[in-house]
Amino acid sequence: MTNAPADMIEAALDDAANRSTTARADIKVISGEAVTWSDGSLGCPQSGMLYTQALVAGYRIVLQAGTQLLNYHAAARGKPV
Repeated sequence: MTNAPADMIEAALDDAANRSTTARADIKVISGEAVTWSDGSLGCPQSGMLYTQALVAGYRIVLQAGTQLLNYHAAARGKPV
């Protein structure tokens, strides 16, 4: 089940197809849920980076490419990373 916007899921599927050896048509959407991230890092902080210290509405998308699970995080208005 997913409540993530279709264009965001499509962007995640495109990225997953580029990163894996699985054909895009064979990549499955496991979930796409609305979340509130605790800060601007969207749950993916990188060393040496500064992030807004405010709650950020967004989405968590999980895809399956073969045996690999791929997790994507996004702000409500942004590309999944």
